[in-house]
Amino acid sequence: GDKGFEVIHNLKEVCSTMRPDFKVQCEHGIGHGIIGVLGYDAQGVVEALDTCDRYIPESDPVNGCKGGIFMENVQRLMHDGTMHPRAFDEASRWEPCTSLTGANLGGCAFWQPMWWVSTIAIPDDAEAFARKLGAWCAEAPGGAPSQIRCFAGIGNVIHVIIGLSTER
Repeated sequence: GDKGFEVIHNLKEVCSTMRPDFKVQCEHGIGHGIIGVLGYDAQGVVEALDTCDRYIPESDPVNGCKGGIFMENVQRLMHDGTMHPRAFDEASRWEPCTSLTGANLGGCAFWQPMWWVSTIAIPDDAEAFARKLGAWCAEAPGGAPSQIRCFAGIGNVIHVIIGLSTER
């Protein structure tokens, strides 16, 4: 944050030296940092996405720089390394996605289930809960492309819903 966004050029160069799967994760980390600096409100999200477009225009909208923005907006890890998800309000369950379009909308839709799962107490009937999330995905703004991304996002967090540990 104290070096300004021009440092992203250098960070992107470092990322570009990595094998492809690490490169996208490296760019993802840049996205976390960008929104951590700009803030988590709607304006911060838009400015962070614009910053990714300016410095890493080819970045993957789900896993790359923009994915880092959406994940950080959900988890809010940059303050102290522990998760502080934004407060959940069912009426605004699609914010900030409703103000986005195209690939940004799809990337946002992918990360929404992580927010829902991290803020809603999962009931004993995990199957009913998963169905509820599925119904929400079916309502995703932007139609089928966003709905598909949202369902993939449920797959990303299904282990939490059904109570499986991610540890070996």
